[in-house]
Amino acid sequence: MTNDNKYFWASSLTGVFKVRVEPEKMTMVGYKYRDVNWQFHGAYAFVGNDDLYYTAGNDNIMVWGNTNSTDPESPIEKVREQNITMKFPKEHLVGISMTWDGSIIWISSYGRVGVVDTNITAIGEPLQLPGLDEVGEDSRHYVTNSFAMDRKNGIYIVTSRYMCKAEYSTADKALKLVWATQYHETN
Repeated sequence: MTNDNKYFWASSLTGVFKVRVEPEKMTMVGYKYRDVNWQFHGAYAFVGNDDLYYTAGNDNIMVWGNTNSTDPESPIEKVREQNITMKFPKEHLVGISMTWDGSIIWISSYGRVGVVDTNITAIGEPLQLPGLDEVGEDSRHYVTNSFAMDRKNGIYIVTSRYMCKAEYSTADKALKLVWATQYHETN
């Protein structure tokens, strides 16, 4: 939702749209066709303090805004886009979120966690979570959901093998693994 609490941004498999919210109804006020992309979704997207809409695709982060920044019902335009280098075949982004201090955290299906700024410029090196070597051919299912964050830049990630906490230090501009607890088999 925008800072004035009047507009929602959202996305689908094919595009980005915005909706005006009124007490008794919602009205679509903008739609921008993007493409058909089964890895693109708006479940783990957000609106920043700048009222721009940040979304993740298969291997990129896109930022969307209004063509006229003073008119929230002006047409939608792509403001910027940056590819995130994937290290493994079939690896893709699973989600993005913003830290309390304004950095953007991304996580991939192969358990890599990275940081970019609002210009989508990489900050530091991505962190590889433990356990990827344990899943073998099933690595595409290593991380299938997004993650949670706390006010101190703690990042909580559920993989198919571990519950992990990573942390992003704005002072060091680095990610580190704080802990990882392996699940026990229950057969």
